[in-house]
Amino acid sequence: MEKQLTAKEVAAALKISLRTLEVRIRSGNAPRFYFVGNLRRWEPKILQAWIEEQYGNASPPPRRRSKSSNTQSLPPAEIEK
Repeated sequence: MEKQLTAKEVAAALKISLRTLEVRIRSGNAPRFYFVGNLRRWEPKILQAWIEEQYGNASPPPRRRSKSSNTQSLPPAEIEK
């Protein structure tokens, strides 16, 4: 049996955040998973098939940078007269 993937590993493979993966799971737009106890797990082959179905043979698009409050723009420098 292949190694089962965690939510963190699946999110990394899809180039999305864990939160986005949770939203996709709830909306039904995520790879099929199963539970081991109360933990979600994914089979690598199923994940790969889902990626190919969604994106063709290409990998998922690169992660977009979000507009975060941590990236505040600095005021323009004052021009000396």
